[in-house]
Amino acid sequence: MNTIATSKARYFANSAKFIATAVCLTFLLVACQKPEQKVEDAKDKVTNANQDLKEATREARVAWQEAWLKFKGDNDTEIAANERRIIELRKEVSKLHERYRANYSVRIDELEKRNNDLRDRVNNYKDEGDVKWEEFKTATKHDMDDLASSLKKITIKNG
Repeated sequence: MNTIATSKARYFANSAKFIATAVCLTFLLVACQKPEQKVEDAKDKVTNANQDLKEATREARVAWQEAWLKFKGDNDTEIAANERRIIELRKEVSKLHERYRANYSVRIDELEKRNNDLRDRVNNYKDEGDVKWEEFKTATKHDMDDLASSLKKITIKNG
């Protein structure tokens, strides 16, 4: 019986050693895989974040393009109205006596140059971010209002 008990004890001890060794090896394998898995998970998160950022940037730029097109359209309308007013003023000046024409023509030329500069500024604007865009809109709107006001103030008098 002793031999049977001893055999069973050895079998149990060997089995326990085997199980303990298997558990340790499994633990080591899992432990070794975890950093690799963490790195892989981190790479996936970075990739997803970059994709989300690209999509958000693309959506923001699409919104900016739509805002710019509306802004440009509104300015094109105002610039065209300014051009019509400049043509009207030139017609009125052409009816004046020569000694008055030069003074009015110089003022009208200056206003026409400002109008052309505004058109070029809007047509050539490049996206430089939201802060610059807001500054650009504010400055351009101010200049456009000032030009329209100046065009309205000119009254042609003969003498």
